[in-house]
Amino acid sequence: MSQAPLFGWRSSWRRFKNALSYRALAGSIEHHGGTFEGAKKVSKMPTKRSAVAALKKLEADRAALDIRQTELEEEAALELGRVILGTGLESFSKKCLARMAVELAKLGEEEALKRLAMAPASSPQTGAPAAK
Repeated sequence: MSQAPLFGWRSSWRRFKNALSYRALAGSIEHHGGTFEGAKKVSKMPTKRSAVAALKKLEADRAALDIRQTELEEEAALELGRVILGTGLESFSKKCLARMAVELAKLGEEEALKRLAMAPASSPQTGAPAAK
């Protein structure tokens, strides 16, 4: 078995990569206040995990996402509550507000705004339709 030449491009590239990762590792350890002695070279290649480990990680990720979703839902509820406060809608019952929200959502934003427009249907003095 013959050895690769000491100065071949592959061995030079390998030595160059090793020197770069060694310097980066040394710099990060010293930057964080540690010492370089006894430090191990860190591999950047991902390790192959078993299916069981992958499932456990997926379950943990889902649990974290569920917690995050709950937090965001609470923040959204606070934002919507702040919009409603001071408009007079806070005097409506929860049940009524929920029914109105469902109906408005069915109509869509544009149609709901058209139907709730402030233009009167007829003039109060003449009974004739109001001019737009």
